Amino acid sequence: MADITNSQEHQESPSSKKDIQDLKEDLQTFFKTSMAELLTPVQAKLDELTEGLGAAGRAAASALDTAESLQTEVMTLKRSEALLQTKISTLENRWRQFNLKFRGIEEGTEQASDLKMGLLLLKNLNVVMTQEETEALQGHPAFEEVQPLGE
Repeated sequence: MADITNSQEHQESPSSKKDIQDLKEDLQTFFKTSMAELLTPVQAKLDELTEGLGAAGRAAASALDTAESLQTEVMTLKRSEALLQTKISTLENRWRQFNLKFRGIEEGTEQASDLKMGLLLLKNLNVVMTQEETEALQGHPAFEEVQPLGE
């Protein structure tokens, strides 16, 4: 009986192997198709994200270039400002000798109103005013307050 069972197994084996082989191929086809269907939206999303990252990278590179350019401009402007400050100081010192100098006017008088300072200057320089100018100024309180130096 063992021989008969053994021979039946050998006879079923080729058909069983074929069935198993067919089943294996069917499963492989099914999994490949299923995986392709599942991976398609994932791949699309990955492509979208990759594209977005590329755009973000380009934008970041552009912003970095702009920042570096602005930093260079700021440094140039700071150097120019320092140079201009030096030139202004030099010019102020050179041309100070040409400033008008008033002797006999107390220090701090320049803080008075412009009208008082102008009237003081006119009186001390003995500027002769017309009758109309004198009458126009006589009613003003600043005119009365200003006395010529030495009086």
